[in-house]
Amino acid sequence: MIKKVNLSQVILLILFCVFGEHILAQSPANIGFQSGNLSFWTHENGSYRSNRVGATIYEGNYTSSTPNNPIPAKLSTLTSGTAFQILTADNTNSARDEIVTTLQKVPVINGYRYTNAVKLGNSITGAQADKITYRLTVPTGVSSYNITYAFAMILEDPGHAADVQPAFVANVLDLSQPAGQQKITCGSKAYNASTPGLTAQGGIKYSNWKEVSFDLSQYAGRQIEINFQAFDCGASGHYGYAYVALRSENFSGLLSGSSVICSNSGNLTYTTPAIDGATFNWITPSGWTGTSTTNSITVNPNGNSGTISVTPSQSCGNIFSSSLAVTVASGVPADPGPIAGVNTVCANGSVGASNLSYSIDAVLNATEYEWTLPTGWTIVDGYGTRSIKVNVASNASSGNISVRAKNACGYS
Repeated sequence: MIKKVNLSQVILLILFCVFGEHILAQSPANIGFQSGNLSFWTHENGSYRSNRVGATIYEGNYTSSTPNNPIPAKLSTLTSGTAFQILTADNTNSARDEIVTTLQKVPVINGYRYTNAVKLGNSITGAQADKITYRLTVPTGVSSYNITYAFAMILEDPGHAADVQPAFVANVLDLSQPAGQQKITCGSKAYNASTPGLTAQGGIKYSNWKEVSFDLSQYAGRQIEINFQAFDCGASGHYGYAYVALRSENFSGLLSGSSVICSNSGNLTYTTPAIDGATFNWITPSGWTGTSTTNSITVNPNGNSGTISVTPSQSCGNIFSSSLAVTVASGVPADPGPIAGVNTVCANGSVGASNLSYSIDAVLNATEYEWTLPTGWTIVDGYGTRSIKVNVASNASSGNISVRAKNACGYS
């Protein structure tokens, strides 16, 4: 059955959601731009270097540099006012790129909400090169030390030879090694406008957000450099720019899929974040069928409970292991309890009301919650969960809020 409540019977309750992310005890300072600036990062402006060697080696001739130090380098103090933009996510992560309007400026990837990002470069031509650099020392005595970054790029496509096209480069370097032998390949990426796999739109090539993750524990005690560079066309007539975000928390691994199944559940799909260059080792419970070496697996549980796990591996070693306990439900979830939230809403003229909280207690064996709202009410956060935030339009109707719980066997 559907649990329904009249707004006049609802009481106020404020809830805070905790998503189980664990802060690294030794998380490098401001590596995720969470201070809202480029403190601890070096940022440089310059031009495409003319004496590059090879079509996939991109270098900048940087003439302006701000050193790596703890003094905040806010946007207003940067050498080029539009070469580096610090971006902060809003509640809905709604900000989009002006050219590729489907591209988020601050990403949500596999359920993880990045809080900050940097736009590196701009849509102005002129053979510009822009670079940001972070250096850290890997602590000793750690079994894993994961770094995860995400990137997206927009490169105008001039049709030139590869070595003068707009480009984006990410380098992870072991500075204890001699020059020319420093690159940690599993964490380093290089793209130009003709790189296969980019999406074409008009006269540009772009990539939506991708994540790269690598374990640096084998480099304990060594200094590691991470740098990101965006290049215009070397002939000066075409632009290139990129977005970069880093996790300030340990990479959680996130294994998504049904945690509650029905005895007659057929094929189910489980996924973990895609990591460039990794293969994936899946372990499924006894009696399950299905195999995969990618970040997604389709299995038939054959009515059995158990724990499914996955470990991505690459040349840097295993990155993380994730697991999810899966139980067989005896039937549909129980009916939800009372809904908590405000029962009188002031639409405030033409503005309406925003971020109103409504919630219920967790329902045993429920995997999803379906909310129904009056006309003119919109869920802006928490869709499908037991705690939602809603906006109310100025011309919205009064009425009932209702919710029902769901699992693989059906609805409450």
